[in-house]
Amino acid sequence: MVIQGPSRPVGSARGGKPDLTNRDEPVKLWIMKNITVSLDEETYRRARMRAAELDTSVSAVVRRLLNEFAGAETEFDRRKKLQDRTLASIRSFRAGNRLSRDEIHERNALR
Repeated sequence: MVIQGPSRPVGSARGGKPDLTNRDEPVKLWIMKNITVSLDEETYRRARMRAAELDTSVSAVVRRLLNEFAGAETEFDRRKKLQDRTLASIRSFRAGNRLSRDEIHERNALR
């Protein structure tokens, strides 16, 4: 969602409220969904340690992973691209030099 205003996420400056007085710059409003993930204590501890080593949070790591996962090409997308490439590769098509309807329905025409 894009509205006119400052270009920073909501809650990022001055008391958590966006400055909407400058309407010349677009602002993106990020509406985040919370999810719950169940992990055993050891996995969670190791994930927190690894995230700290990378100067990030477990939430940021999971967010990045899910963004990559959700952004991956779907089977529909893959087939649509294949269809588009196939159709683009057909240079010319004419049905005029094909069998007539009567010829197709003759028993010996296809043998």
